[in-house]
Amino acid sequence: WDTKIPWQREEALKAGLYNVCSDLAGNVARKAAEVLWEEINIIHKKAI
Repeated sequence: WDTKIPWQREEALKAGLYNVCSDLAGNVARKAAEVLWEEINIIHKKAI
């Protein structure tokens, strides 16, 4: 959908596009933080 086009924006809102995108962004951020935390722990253990 092109949210700059009014009728497409309305359809996107009805379909819950923004909720889906928000959930996806949250899941990606959570996974990225998890992976980074694991890497930090690996590096920290090597330094000890």
